[in-house]
Amino acid sequence: MKKLLLGLALVATTTGISASDEIYSCVFNKENNEKGISSYTSEWKNVTDGTEFLLTNWNNNNSSWAYVKCGSKNNASVATIVNAEAWTEAAIDQVTINASGTKASINSIKLYVLDSNDANAEPVATYEIDKNNLTTKAADYSVNIANPATGMFYKLEVDCQKGSSNGLLQLNSIKYYGTTSGSVLQTPEVSFGITEYTVTFGEEFDAPAVQTNSDGDVLYTSSDETVATVNSDTGAVEIIGTGTTVIKAVVAASETFRAGEASYTLTVLPAGVIFTSSLGEKFDFVQLSGDTMPWKLDSKYGLKGSAYVNSTNKPCEAIAASEMIDLTGFENIMLNFENAVNQYKVNNVLIANTAELAPFCQLAIKAEDATEWTVLDYQISFPASQSWTFYANTPVDLSAYNNGKYQFGFKYTSTEATAGTWEIKNIMLTGNKTSRVSEVEDATNAAPVYFNLQGVRVANPVSGLYIVVEGNKSRKVVF
Repeated sequence: MKKLLLGLALVATTTGISASDEIYSCVFNKENNEKGISSYTSEWKNVTDGTEFLLTNWNNNNSSWAYVKCGSKNNASVATIVNAEAWTEAAIDQVTINASGTKASINSIKLYVLDSNDANAEPVATYEIDKNNLTTKAADYSVNIANPATGMFYKLEVDCQKGSSNGLLQLNSIKYYGTTSGSVLQTPEVSFGITEYTVTFGEEFDAPAVQTNSDGDVLYTSSDETVATVNSDTGAVEIIGTGTTVIKAVVAASETFRAGEASYTLTVLPAGVIFTSSLGEKFDFVQLSGDTMPWKLDSKYGLKGSAYVNSTNKPCEAIAASEMIDLTGFENIMLNFENAVNQYKVNNVLIANTAELAPFCQLAIKAEDATEWTVLDYQISFPASQSWTFYANTPVDLSAYNNGKYQFGFKYTSTEATAGTWEIKNIMLTGNKTSRVSEVEDATNAAPVYFNLQGVRVANPVSGLYIVVEGNKSRKVVF
């Protein structure tokens, strides 16, 4: 039976407890988190500078937070973080967390020092951070570890009551200080450089090789082999179908370097689809005038523009701008989208004639080397009356812009008289490469292939709106 030691940790400020060298850290961001988590009941991993940590019952809000939170309003819970492998080259003598929280709903915050990662292992030592020192303002809380030793696991545990809200404790980082025995493994530099690639099905993809200074073995994997497979040794990619997959390179630990990894996201669009965005992904917002940015991304309604703030119409102009798209050599370039307009009022009365909304909702385009946006001579096909119901806009012909790289955008304008709401989703840009026309079947002989507005192939379309690709032609159809 191991001796159980119990110590009460002190609150440490930046000028408080003196520590040895920082050996490890656990930092939360999109690159370090294994995946996006939107619940308080999940298990996942974090890899910071090649060091892996196991997390239970922590939420990272789909990796949009630079921190994690634990504690739920639904149930009591216990959240933990522990290093995945024993740290054989380092003896940790201090652990510091940067955190804030609601102390009334937290039972305890403890750090266990273990010589095994077995769930039933008895701690070598247990240290407790006094929850009464916890405040809603982030601060450092440290524990000094007696008798530091190599080969240990360090498990942080936050025991939470059922709270009145979610996210009872916010953890910004954990830092581990100590001394090393022998040479310390170096942190490898592992990167693909570019983290997102988009290709069209049927076109070749020249997969990048991972760049690293490590001498460890590299293993490549694909998260969805129905989209693309990858050679585990070379990283060469073979496109199998449409969709999105994550290509990951894991660099194994060596005698000199720790393990490390990097990844990139590969999106394969259906033939005939140049660009797609279901809820405004791949769009940025550009302020043209005024102090109010009307655009935002809504998880349900996509691009949402409104300059009605605190019961006041805020005059402004802003564009929801797509990423830069290379349209060189395409023909039959068509922009499709669904949108809804509502709450465009004058003197608190809805504008009845929707044709009068044209100056407030416009399309714009900008070449790669241009400094100004050009408003297109195109009339948004508004419905007969304003509502929250989405409708399919008449396709926009952009074939005249097949001579370079462009951004297209949705220009929102408001005045002191009116500032309504414009919502846009299911955005798709289709076209055909002119250089490949001779290689494609004539549209009159080709079997039609159907895609929904998110770019996903549909074998047997039922009622609804679809994109049909026949040979080198694409068009929108309704069933």
